[in-house]
Amino acid sequence: MSSPARLAIETPESVRFRYEVADVGARALALSIDFLVQYLVLGLGFITYHWLVPVLEDVRPVLWGLTLFGIHWFYFVAFELAWSGQTPGKRAVGIRVVRAGGYPVTWVAVLARNLLRVIDSLPATYGVALVVSFCDRERRRLGDVVARTVVVRERKAPVTWDASVSAAPAPGTAAATFADAVLTLALDEATRELAADYVARRDALTPDARARVRAEVIETVLDRAPSAESRSELVSRLSVENQDPFLVSVASS
Repeated sequence: MSSPARLAIETPESVRFRYEVADVGARALALSIDFLVQYLVLGLGFITYHWLVPVLEDVRPVLWGLTLFGIHWFYFVAFELAWSGQTPGKRAVGIRVVRAGGYPVTWVAVLARNLLRVIDSLPATYGVALVVSFCDRERRRLGDVVARTVVVRERKAPVTWDASVSAAPAPGTAAATFADAVLTLALDEATRELAADYVARRDALTPDARARVRAEVIETVLDRAPSAESRSELVSRLSVENQDPFLVSVASS
């Protein structure tokens, strides 16, 4: 089985993050959930038009046609705009549409990728989308290629750091303590490079940018914790003041 595709994104501060690109299976599951939601809405519409409003007999076919059109064309657009690149199906699966560069989607991008859905869905089973996504390194369908968007795995909510909590390391320096902790993490080369990128460029960042980028990098590192318990334990030992020593240890591990 091939490893998940990774999307490298470089911020304006020249620090690179890596997102996991959503695979075809995850996108298909999300689409199936969205279709189920659409069918439920259509079912309610069917009951409404045929039982609750008999007085609209003459215009009922028109209303039904408008309902079908609205559900099919505006469902994805409305949710992706309202939920920043997610639909009920995408939210349930844990994936999200983002623009190239990792930025939130705009209404132009959302409209473009969904207008091309009519071509992607051909021949009625999303055959075009499957062919294009398997040929594209970032698993994009035709609509994503045109709109310059990509579907990625949703990142976990970032850890919030309490500056009032002092570090409680074991005896020895913070750097030495965290160097020992790093050995318990299954860190790959890409994760160490990410930490090294931050360490090398941190002095050039503004304080706000440094805090934001540092939190993102630490979150990526903590994702490699072997268990939820070890992750929580490590988080409890990290305060704002000793995050940099921790990342130095990661970069040099």
